[in-house]
Amino acid sequence: MKQKKIYIECIRILCIVTVLFCHRPANHSTDVITDINLSYCIKALISIVFRCNIPVFFMISGVLLIGREESVKKIFTKRVPRILIAMLLAYGMYTFCFPGMPELQDMIRPVNWFFYAYLGFLILLPVYRSIASCAKKETVVYYLLIMFITYTVYGVLMTGGYESEFIRNIFHYVNTDRWPNELWALMFPLTGWLILHLQDKGFTEKEQKLFWIITAVLSVLSVAAAFYFYLKAVRTENTLMRDGAQQYFLFAPACLCFEGFRRMFTKLEDHMGEKAKKAVSVIGASVFGVFMIEVQTPYSWLIYQKLEPVLVPVIGPYLPSAVSAVVEFVIYSAFICLLRLIPPVRKVL
Repeated sequence: MKQKKIYIECIRILCIVTVLFCHRPANHSTDVITDINLSYCIKALISIVFRCNIPVFFMISGVLLIGREESVKKIFTKRVPRILIAMLLAYGMYTFCFPGMPELQDMIRPVNWFFYAYLGFLILLPVYRSIASCAKKETVVYYLLIMFITYTVYGVLMTGGYESEFIRNIFHYVNTDRWPNELWALMFPLTGWLILHLQDKGFTEKEQKLFWIITAVLSVLSVAAAFYFYLKAVRTENTLMRDGAQQYFLFAPACLCFEGFRRMFTKLEDHMGEKAKKAVSVIGASVFGVFMIEVQTPYSWLIYQKLEPVLVPVIGPYLPSAVSAVVEFVIYSAFICLLRLIPPVRKVL
């Protein structure tokens, strides 16, 4: 059995916990402005930065899958069927769970957009592998620059309400004229793989250091832009602008988060015992199943409702939301780990 990358499993666990938190009331406590003070600004920034979790998930997929040697046949006989089965299970959970309880069914979707995006990534995986293997130093720089510039500039124009026929037509060239989620399946897996292999692509240690300094600066600017449009959106009660502010400015911050977590958890791995590594590996393998339960059932909300009355509302709903996210992860992860003991289930989850 191939040894798992522990730092990858650690990043997975961290990201899924933030996903659970993003679905809790605390993440939406800044949707209404009562007073723009330090507390509000911190909460709003948390709401924005935590949105990097799904892009980082896609970057992990790129790191794990793009560099592998496997045939197209194997992709369509092993990987694609797995996600199709997961989509069918998700639809079944939506259709047959909680009959006669529309108030609970309204909390979930028949099939989450993530499944479609990930399926698109798998289908085009051979193409991404060809691009990654042929990429040179100059093309890596060009790719990263064009992705950041077009994605962010278009986000500024659209989120700022500067939409026009001219702008829409110009950005057809780089396909950023669609909702951000639809691009993540292409942008972030390839970006994650390239970032991990900068040295292999000819970048010296000094150039890599310069790259991360520039990325850090761009991340600060991106978050600042997102924060500006987020405040503007909340003031004007513009839900579409608020969602755009939380999604169109994630390219540089997601890259920085991924590399920061990778370095942090790689160092942590050196101090972990074999039992701890095995536990992290087992828990990390449950993340996909945890995600399915989270997005296809209302159990998270039910757990939150049970915990909220017994927890002190520190800084509004933040303590109940954070605790419920951790409790949900423990419960879901334990359940999925047990399910994965069944061989057919293990292949899907």
